[in-house]
Amino acid sequence: MSAKPISKNPEFDVFWLSYLQAHSNPANRLCHYAGTVLSIIGGVAGIYFVGIVAGILIGIALSGLAFVGHYVFQKNSPVASHFVWGALCDFIMLYLFLFKGKALQEQLRRISA
Repeated sequence: MSAKPISKNPEFDVFWLSYLQAHSNPANRLCHYAGTVLSIIGGVAGIYFVGIVAGILIGIALSGLAFVGHYVFQKNSPVASHFVWGALCDFIMLYLFLFKGKALQEQLRRISA
């Protein structure tokens, strides 16, 4: 049984599949999960304890773990063609990993089919 498209928007679904292809290495995905979670925690803590500018800067700095995943493990460059969709895909991938692991594996199988 093949996985359903991630979105009713066919253009986004095509982007999602290219995003998954660029994140096919499990170590790269792990760097993204860690970077996303730490950037949220660090950003919120920075805003709470220091101020909004510090929170934003801390969040951006911690999200740099994703770049490590691309350059060290995946051996590619981050997908930068559509920043908002890329960020959304980060959150979708993290959500699927944390709460719907089987669904993430089904989506990953779509790129290897």
